[in-house]
Amino acid sequence: MKALHSTTSRIINILELISNNKEGYTLTEVSKLLEIPKTSLSPILKTLAYYNYLAYNEITLKYSIYIGILSVSSSVNKNNAIVKFIKEEMNKIVGSCNEICQLGVLDKDEVLYVEKVNASNPIQLATSVGVQFPANCSALGKALLYKHSFKELKNVFPGELERRTENTITSIKDLYEDIIKIDQNGYATEKEEGMKEVECIAVPIIKDNLVLAAISVSIPLFRSSQKKKDKVIDLLTESRKKVEKYISNMNVKSIFD
Repeated sequence: MKALHSTTSRIINILELISNNKEGYTLTEVSKLLEIPKTSLSPILKTLAYYNYLAYNEITLKYSIYIGILSVSSSVNKNNAIVKFIKEEMNKIVGSCNEICQLGVLDKDEVLYVEKVNASNPIQLATSVGVQFPANCSALGKALLYKHSFKELKNVFPGELERRTENTITSIKDLYEDIIKIDQNGYATEKEEGMKEVECIAVPIIKDNLVLAAISVSIPLFRSSQKKKDKVIDLLTESRKKVEKYISNMNVKSIFD
């Protein structure tokens, strides 16, 4: 393999590091974590901020991911046939239930949000396209972990499970028991585990026994009812079947293939 371009590799490492921390990092923190001299790092960070790939907070002195990255992500999604097909299904779901619908993939122990369709009266969520969220705290995460064995779950979460609310599952055993319910139900659920006053329902997208992605609907508790949840489950299940049929004859192992 040919030698990699060092500056380009640095930029990729910087973006990957900062994207995994919603609070962002200071110049000094990035320098220490990536072992890059400040004199070399500073102009890279300033350039990324100039082009809106990073945002710079003059009070905290921290750099965080900004809209430039999201626009690139959006362009990738628009040019991807599978993601486009799923997005069309998500639009139909939102058109029928008028609640936020999201698409995510698994990235280690977190959900990476790939697409989001807002409702006409959306609630404020802690997630958006390009953002990552602990998999144990969300219905999307549980759906994405559906095919994992108990042993595999322990490998995914070698340390403590992150807690977001008092309802968050923080035990591998409890998480596994919740995930295996998908076998019987066909969908995953969570109620105020990732965010107060919100519950979610999600379905996995499966091909060749591999979970490629998951789709979810988030419902604020003040608008929730069993009738509404049953409708959302039906909508998600129908869309899941359509997506899985669409990709059934494709030689893919990712929705980005």
